[in-house]
Amino acid sequence: WNLLLFLLSWWLFGFQTFELLQAILVAMVLMALTSLVRHMGAEELWQKLPSQEELQGKVPRHQMEQQLQKAWQRLCHASVAVEDILLMLPGEMKELRSEGLQSYAIRTKDRFDLWLATVPEKEEVIDDEEEEEAKEANEQKRKKSAA
Repeated sequence: WNLLLFLLSWWLFGFQTFELLQAILVAMVLMALTSLVRHMGAEELWQKLPSQEELQGKVPRHQMEQQLQKAWQRLCHASVAVEDILLMLPGEMKELRSEGLQSYAIRTKDRFDLWLATVPEKEEVIDDEEEEEAKEANEQKRKKSAA
């Protein structure tokens, strides 16, 4: 196994003898990480995993669905932001080349400061939503305990 890890790490470096030392260091890190997993038995791992009933008992289904919806919304927002950045990148690179690094950095810092001034407003909205959801969860717990 260790030889395979060494060969794979050397393959990552293109089998060049000049980069053999780096390949050995990467292989050693991989060997250390995989040695932790090799000494654990499959039965031991399966016993540590919780059963489906235990998982369903910990988090209510409706709460899990709400969390999944939030995560999906955040993922969609993040993908839109990444797409916007990637679309903006070629134009920014052209400006960087034409203006030079110093003047571009100064202008970009001003734009970043303006953007940073708007970010806390978004975070406050997210915090308010989380507080409302926490209140709803507490109310549901109270109703269940009262019943």
